[in-house]
Amino acid sequence: MKRIYVVFWITISMLTISNSSFSQQWVEMMKDPNANFYETQAAFESYWAGKTIQKGKGYKAFKRWEHHMAPRVYPSGNVTLPSQNYKNYKQWEADLAAAGIPKSTNGNWSIIGPIGKPTGGGAGRLNFIRFDPTNSNTIWVGAPDGGLWKTTNGGTSWTTNTDQLTVIGVSDVAIDPTNTQTMYLATGDSDGSDTYSIGLLKSTDGGATWNTTGLTWTVNQGRTIGRVLINPSNTQNIIVFSSAGIFRSTNGGSTFTTATGSFACSDGEFKPGDPNTVYACGTTFKRSTDGGASWTTVTLPLTGIGRLSMAVTAGNNAYVYLLAANNTDSGYKGLMRSTNSGTSFTSQSTTPNILGFNNGADAGGQGWYDLAI
Repeated sequence: MKRIYVVFWITISMLTISNSSFSQQWVEMMKDPNANFYETQAAFESYWAGKTIQKGKGYKAFKRWEHHMAPRVYPSGNVTLPSQNYKNYKQWEADLAAAGIPKSTNGNWSIIGPIGKPTGGGAGRLNFIRFDPTNSNTIWVGAPDGGLWKTTNGGTSWTTNTDQLTVIGVSDVAIDPTNTQTMYLATGDSDGSDTYSIGLLKSTDGGATWNTTGLTWTVNQGRTIGRVLINPSNTQNIIVFSSAGIFRSTNGGSTFTTATGSFACSDGEFKPGDPNTVYACGTTFKRSTDGGASWTTVTLPLTGIGRLSMAVTAGNNAYVYLLAANNTDSGYKGLMRSTNSGTSFTSQSTTPNILGFNNGADAGGQGWYDLAI
């Protein structure tokens, strides 16, 4: 029996929204590192002026972003300022080295609270959950502005050691299935752009330390990574799906090249059992049959798409599911399915509005912000 799970509590995909949609102008501006904070704030207030505030339409998501940004960008409104910490941190390291002063991260700090798991809405969002392929009690989760966290006891307790990365927003981690000490970390927040990416990081000691790879960016480029895949047949082959396109490494991340047919995307999957066949989506869907080296566009039965998220299943490796939000109000555009490994798709449904708040009885949603299948 096949089961389809549509999940909205954990966000895993990056957004690209059509500029033709006025109603989503403030959403586009939130994602744009060149947009001024105060102009974005004004666009949001103009859109909601005279309207009744509705749940599940992005109002609260914006207010969280606004609360985070406002004190950090004053008075210029430059939204890249919160991500400049990494540059300043590296300069601090260089200054210490030049002065012959050893670096220390120790301080006279002690925890005063809160202690324990956040309750009553106190928890922030997570961008992903990944399991160690050899030990299901070891789980990794990543936060958009809180770093990478690890449990070795099935979730009873958690620890992090990524606080010193400075740009600690993360959107995915890929674990080498043949050597779990080797891991790749996608930096930045692919959903809300609360943090921008400094590229792909690599660990060879199970996440104890992280180093740069051949895919290195600066935060003022305003890029994000949505997904990282390791080819299980050749773990030297790495594919990165990002707002700047699809990048591929054949030497364990030492160097990367831009794939032929690359496009801005947020999600990627191997065909189960066949890593030569790879799928990618953003606002459109593309397919590769050469392990991600080149990509071709597949025509979809639905148009006016603002964001796609995908799923595959080992239960039938020829099946691919695409969940779509529309590009006008981020409500439900539809669910599409391929039964021939992504060669073509058919629409399964376009109603009710499962992305709405009122059990499908209202319009719109937050497909721009939290969409997963």
